[in-house]
Amino acid sequence: MAEQAIMAEEMKPEKKIAFANRKYTNEEKRKMEEEELEQLLKEQKGEVEEQPEEQEAEPANAEEKTFKKRYSDLRRHQQQQAEEFKKEIEALKSQLSQAAQKEMKA
Repeated sequence: MAEQAIMAEEMKPEKKIAFANRKYTNEEKRKMEEEELEQLLKEQKGEVEEQPEEQEAEPANAEEKTFKKRYSDLRRHQQQQAEEFKKEIEALKSQLSQAAQKEMKA
């Protein structure tokens, strides 16, 4: 019986420890979040220094040029439609509130 006990102890697997390099540790993540929070608080207070936006490089070939033009045209059109829809919604809201006021008076 003593022999079996020794064999059972010898059969125990050794613990293997693997060290994985995580992308961010808790401490690094906390520092990043604190920096982001400070930046957001500054933006809220209006203390933000405008960072110059990076200028896009001019497109190299004709396909990129036409894509850029089409994209800017579509974006401009979408912005115009959004403004028109906002105006239409405001007009409908005012019309609805006027109709509701007339009904209350009657």
